[in-house]
Amino acid sequence: MSGGSRSGSEPAPTEIMRPEDMPTARIEATAPTREQQRARPTAHDEATQVATSAAAAASPRSSNAPVIALSVVVALLLLTVGGLITWVMMRDREQTEPRVATANSNQDNTRAANTTRANSNANTSASPTPSPSPVDVAAARSEVQAALNSWAETVRQRNLEEHMKYYADVLDVYYNATKVSRDRVRSDRSAAFSKYSSMEMQVAKVNIEIDPSGSRATATFDKTFDFRNDETSYSGSGLNRFWFVKSGGRWRINGEKELKNYYVNRPQS
Repeated sequence: MSGGSRSGSEPAPTEIMRPEDMPTARIEATAPTREQQRARPTAHDEATQVATSAAAAASPRSSNAPVIALSVVVALLLLTVGGLITWVMMRDREQTEPRVATANSNQDNTRAANTTRANSNANTSASPTPSPSPVDVAAARSEVQAALNSWAETVRQRNLEEHMKYYADVLDVYYNATKVSRDRVRSDRSAAFSKYSSMEMQVAKVNIEIDPSGSRATATFDKTFDFRNDETSYSGSGLNRFWFVKSGGRWRINGEKELKNYYVNRPQS
């Protein structure tokens, strides 16, 4: 088929236009102003800004770190001191409360003691205890003198039973012996009363001293005796001392001794 005739089904050939023949729309570029140039960030400016922001963000943290650490330390110190003060206050309170209780108890005991003392004083004032009666020295001396005279009379009568009533159960002193029983005295007197039919006994210059208790006495006196029978005699004189103790309402001899011998006439064998 020739190039002059084309089939109706084929499209029309495309016309290729030259570039210089193509219409163009010219857009003139406007030069940026000085302000726009300043506002437009460059890559260097962006890097600088990022570094500055990072430094600004890091700078407060690094500058605040000592402050934060110091704050933590101060807070811990405050907590420690507060706990210590609280412990001391609680301890002092615990110690103070028993002291207060003890002081109150002591005060109560003191009041009770004062009340008891006051009541006792009141009772004492109301009913005073009778003081012991003073010793009647004159009466005691008279009683001892009477006992000594009666003792001498029992010798003259040679009445052994009555004579022994004037002796205590034990004599602290019996001439040159001590702690002598009443039975030994009875034995000696019984032998003398049996041996002599006549027995004279005199006491003179009697000096009696009464003990402050009123229950003991000492009698110092001159004793003169003359014992006889149909065959012999025994006489003498000397300074004697008797000790008396009051027992059962009676003055009894619990000591007997010769202090000085004036003279003695012994029986001749």
